[in-house]
Amino acid sequence: MIMVASRLLLSVAAARAYTITRPARTVVTELLPLLNEGGTRPKDKNASTVAQIDAAFDALSAAGLGKDLLSDEVFGNYEVSYFSGSVDGGRDGGRDGGEALTRTTAGRKARTVPRAVSWLPRQVLRRAFALDATYQHVVRPKTLVNHVRFRFLGFPAAVVARASFERLPAEDVAAIAAANGTALTNETIHVDFDAPRLSFGRRGRLNFEIAGPSAQPPVDLCTPYVDDRVRLGLASRGGKFVFVRTDAAASATDWAARLDRAPVSGRRYLVATAAALVAAAVAPLPTAVAAPLAVAASTRLVVSRAS
Repeated sequence: MIMVASRLLLSVAAARAYTITRPARTVVTELLPLLNEGGTRPKDKNASTVAQIDAAFDALSAAGLGKDLLSDEVFGNYEVSYFSGSVDGGRDGGRDGGEALTRTTAGRKARTVPRAVSWLPRQVLRRAFALDATYQHVVRPKTLVNHVRFRFLGFPAAVVARASFERLPAEDVAAIAAANGTALTNETIHVDFDAPRLSFGRRGRLNFEIAGPSAQPPVDLCTPYVDDRVRLGLASRGGKFVFVRTDAAASATDWAARLDRAPVSGRRYLVATAAALVAAAVAPLPTAVAAPLAVAASTRLVVSRAS
């Protein structure tokens, strides 16, 4: 059964016509400057740049076929430098291109922000926020961390979502790949997130926990290529991610300190309003971060004021 599944995976990959005619390191060297042109999404770059990024992604994916990419080499600190779509194709409330859209359990369309602040123009909300950096770290032994640093009215803040992951069996990967027409490989993991944290201040002393079943849905993510400079990610429904390794001290340690602060009960209105503002501001971010904040504005949240 496993052999049949593995063959199916390779067939799906072959259907994407992955080819590589140059050394992988050369392709990475050519890819890196393309990531710095414009923003992190396809709509922020010109069509030629996007086409070159796609070609490099496919070439590096070909170079990674048949290799064990979830071993020691995958661990490290990474900055999110490019993403072409939501991590799960919209099931978490996002749309392709990384734009946030909330939903309710009944399937009805929901507001991106609650009525308490929905009267504010989105342009006003966005001006209150300034994005510093977006990271996704892979930590031993089997932990993945989404870490977004930004400023709210000039004050430092962050969103951190920690998750555990497990490699998916070959037959499960084959089924997911066949269902979505995506060129997943055996280097595919299933990711289960803890409740994300929204914190303010240099040390995260004002700390919100986003609770509820809709706070962060599990996702499946393939790693088609990794080396000492980049890691590629391919979502189960086709979204492409390029993560660039970083040695920035703050990105490596700040998230852990923020998660160490235990949340306590606080005023719901204050928390809901703060979450709503952040949800509106992070709409351009990958929906692994943006959608949970938007949904959480109508669910249970708690606040901590650590000493």
